[in-house]
Amino acid sequence: MPLFSKQRRAFLLTNKMGKYLVYALGETIIIVVGIMFAVAINNWNEDRLNSQKEIVLLTKLKSEFESNQLSLKGSVNDLEQVRNKLATFLDLMGPKPDKVEDSVIHDTVANYYWNPSYSPNKVIFDMSQSNGDFNLITNIQLQEKLRKWANVISHIKFMQQAISKHQETAAEVWLDLHSWKSSIASTGELEGVGPSNFPFDQVKLLSTPAIEHAVSMKLTLTHMHINQLIKTIKLQQELIDILNFEIKHAK
Repeated sequence: MPLFSKQRRAFLLTNKMGKYLVYALGETIIIVVGIMFAVAINNWNEDRLNSQKEIVLLTKLKSEFESNQLSLKGSVNDLEQVRNKLATFLDLMGPKPDKVEDSVIHDTVANYYWNPSYSPNKVIFDMSQSNGDFNLITNIQLQEKLRKWANVISHIKFMQQAISKHQETAAEVWLDLHSWKSSIASTGELEGVGPSNFPFDQVKLLSTPAIEHAVSMKLTLTHMHINQLIKTIKLQQELIDILNFEIKHAK
């Protein structure tokens, strides 16, 4: 810059205004180019840091979804067991039911009240969503699927609440027909707890329309829930595949 300052003074002293303007323009261009270069370097560095942050975020999300996938598949297996038990129970019911072992009834009632649920780990997802880290994600398809996943989880929660509400509403139907203690004993979960000492009328239980209705409703809701979770397994796998691709090609 001192060179330009000396040249300016020289041209002004000799009234060489034309050359002064040329040098002034050159000086301005160099300053502008320098600023643009500095901005470009700064933007490049910022993009590089954001890219590194994105890889860290994607890696954490991938780990979280892989863990959720295992949990979800376990929930589906449990719900399929409930569905099968309820379907078997409905086959036993009718105006003149056949006699079966009491343990079959106890086990079925236990499964009726068993409500396996899927509660995904969302620590990384929720933190990233709340602090704006999702803006680091450059893959638009991934962003859309993450939003879709959040909506699906809300629907799953609603379905689980609907099943629980049904069980609470239908609980009164069972009160005079079966003892919950016998069902607890059949699971073997509580050591030392045996079947109820109070007898129950198996024929009356299996021939009560209200019981058939309650079991049918629980079976229907469980079947719908299983289909919902199977679709979620597919969505989560799509997310895992995209995350794997992005992480692999970012390195």
